[in-house]
Amino acid sequence: MSEAKGRINQYVCALGHTITTINRDEGTTAMMVPCFQDGCSAFASSRFYLVDQSLTPNYEWYKPNKLPRGPMREHVQMGGLLLRKINQ
Repeated sequence: MSEAKGRINQYVCALGHTITTINRDEGTTAMMVPCFQDGCSAFASSRFYLVDQSLTPNYEWYKPNKLPRGPMREHVQMGGLLLRKINQ
């Protein structure tokens, strides 16, 4: 399922670590991502956009300019977005 450009979401792991994301492009995002907190090996689950849409994101889902090599290639070809940290 494709999510709209500009939507804010959060991912929370079992230990409560949270990242806030924004969709820079329209596309499909993941339901779960690895936790990005140093030393945490848990996975973080989507809150399915049921969050305050005025939150400030620290990660962004984006459509790359070029198709990646490897396992993410098919995901992007099918409309999937990639995740990266926003450089503040």
